[in-house]
Amino acid sequence: MNPGISSELFFASADGEYNARISSKLNASGYASLSLILEKSVSWTWLNPPRGSGVIDKENVPQPDCEWADSDNCDLEQQRRSKGNISCTIGVNTTDIGEFTLGAQCQISAHSRISGQIRLSIQKGVTVKLSLLRGTQTYSFPFILSDRPDRVALGYGLIFPILAFSAIRMLVYEPYLSRQLKLAQKSRRAKLREELARKRREALSTQELMRRAASRSKRNEMSISGLVIDQAIYGCLSPTSDPTTLSDVGGPLAFDVTIPLQAMIEKSHLRLPPGRWCDIQGFYDPCVGLLENPRQLHLSYTFHNSSHEVTVNENQGLAIPMSKHKVEIP
Repeated sequence: MNPGISSELFFASADGEYNARISSKLNASGYASLSLILEKSVSWTWLNPPRGSGVIDKENVPQPDCEWADSDNCDLEQQRRSKGNISCTIGVNTTDIGEFTLGAQCQISAHSRISGQIRLSIQKGVTVKLSLLRGTQTYSFPFILSDRPDRVALGYGLIFPILAFSAIRMLVYEPYLSRQLKLAQKSRRAKLREELARKRREALSTQELMRRAASRSKRNEMSISGLVIDQAIYGCLSPTSDPTTLSDVGGPLAFDVTIPLQAMIEKSHLRLPPGRWCDIQGFYDPCVGLLENPRQLHLSYTFHNSSHEVTVNENQGLAIPMSKHKVEIP
């Protein structure tokens, strides 16, 4: 036993992006230390959790309002864990004049983190420590590069771990996670096939009820050369494929919404605010279970006898007619 006392002051920004700690220690053997630790959350690509790791898969996915699909809420803690972390430590103690440490940490799965530190000490030289944190367990691997301060050792300690980590992540880990994510999405879509078919039938039934209003709106708009929806497709669209033929094990990935949009036109204008368009009457979400593609709306319409075309993400909103959507005929 080596009794002693320690204290720590902790400061954090309101959003949790910046942290600072001042810690001091004193034990019975006379060892004393004082350290300043600065930390920052960063969105650097090579430090962000890989897609498919179970950490960020739920980001940017619309939240279903039904019992048969998983809830995809993203709270502040989720946002914090979806970023990397860098730190800098400056310390003095009774066994060394001073120490300077740089570190970085990355969440690689829902329960695992990997971190690296390089320490420059006047008395102990250059040391690199790599750590794997799995749940409550920590596995550390220290490497002594030099027993005294050395610029060459410091350069190797900074560059080599970063290059090795980036290569393993890009060439091994991310391709593996991508394959696992595709298998998981395929399995989930297969389980949701019947429910998606039911939602599709309900949306088509709603469109039948709206058909008369849509036809009346179309006649009125055509009589004044106003806004007429020629075709509207909603879902996970591909620029290289016909949206009406896109499908997977869960069913079609796109849905025709021409009728409800035509019925919504007022005075030759149509506005859709950013949000979950699958909640609009006559719509449904054909892409539940997919994480990679945003929901989009491809629209072909006629205004003042001129053809217009536009594709937008649902989080961007839609306002038509607009002159920039006009199709130029060579």
